[in-house]
Amino acid sequence: MHDNTPADEAANDGFASPKGGKARLLRLEDLDRRTGVYKQVAETIDRVEADLGGADSLSAAQRQLVRHAVLSGAMADDLATRWLAGEPVEDHTPPNTTDPLRCGQIRARDLFIS
Repeated sequence: MHDNTPADEAANDGFASPKGGKARLLRLEDLDRRTGVYKQVAETIDRVEADLGGADSLSAAQRQLVRHAVLSGAMADDLATRWLAGEPVEDHTPPNTTDPLRCGQIRARDLFIS
């Protein structure tokens, strides 16, 4: 993966810690780079970018798509492994208020056709 640019560093300066009462957006670069998971994700991002011709040949949007695809894959692998190992897997997805089925605005009912 790539080192932070000065613009990336400046973007982080305005965020307070959660203890300060403000939300802090976390990024992959905020993690401990010594962990195995970080190294695996970073290496996979680098390999996928190389498969696509190198990071320098990709647009910013393409780099984001690669990053999110790799992160989503790592999260899916973790979830599947935990589930297959018999660990309880909880849904921590917040309700989507734009989806009427998920926020309880539409309820199922019996339909009788006469």
